[in-house]
Amino acid sequence: MNVTPDGRLKMTIALWHSDEDLDRLDAVLSALPEDNDPMILAEFDGFCAGLITCPEMISPSVWLAKVWGTGGPPEFDSAEELQAALDLIMAHYNRVAGMLMIPGEYFPVLDEDQRNGDIIWEFWMMGFVAAMRLRPDAWDLIEDSKDRRAKKALDLAGKLSSISTGFAEGKGWKATKLSREAHDLIPDMVEDLNAFAKAHTAKSMPGLPLAANLTAAPSAASKPGRNDACSCGSGRKYKKCCGAVH
Repeated sequence: MNVTPDGRLKMTIALWHSDEDLDRLDAVLSALPEDNDPMILAEFDGFCAGLITCPEMISPSVWLAKVWGTGGPPEFDSAEELQAALDLIMAHYNRVAGMLMIPGEYFPVLDEDQRNGDIIWEFWMMGFVAAMRLRPDAWDLIEDSKDRRAKKALDLAGKLSSISTGFAEGKGWKATKLSREAHDLIPDMVEDLNAFAKAHTAKSMPGLPLAANLTAAPSAASKPGRNDACSCGSGRKYKKCCGAVH
């Protein structure tokens, strides 16, 4: 279900997220109306990380709408079915929060390209950025601080965001190298941002433009976009076909 580049990652992920947990959550998210563009599993995992590391608390009543997508809460056959979906969503959120309570324990749940085995970190990053955009002013606190590690982590988040959405200031080998290393860099990035968030009280301060909102010249995307038609010819969106977790 999840990408496991090394033994430690595999063991840590399995400790916090069982295959059954991930499969059930993936099934719930995959069953949401595709036209509403709901989140997929890796995207939601990144979203949880962004919510938890934000210097300002964001309640589920605010962020759940982003999980459902543009059409709002989907229609479930019963109240019990809705509650089961919410339980799975909140359980994953709580597990991610639990991982971040122990230094060195956090690892993201990432997708794998079924065609070539490449690790697809971009969907995770899109979810993380979606969380950042819910409280953009809250992240100003990092830029205004003297915390070098948090600042470096925030800068990395901006660069990965630019690459994941097909926009990057640096084309060529620098962006390519960063893209290849992204899945190894994400855990420390998240933990450094989390350390800052947990050590400071959230404040709203004007100034810092969120990296995800910066404009730049588009670079050629190395992988299909999440809503692009899959190149295998199935006619389905890439995120629901070869870019999906199986």
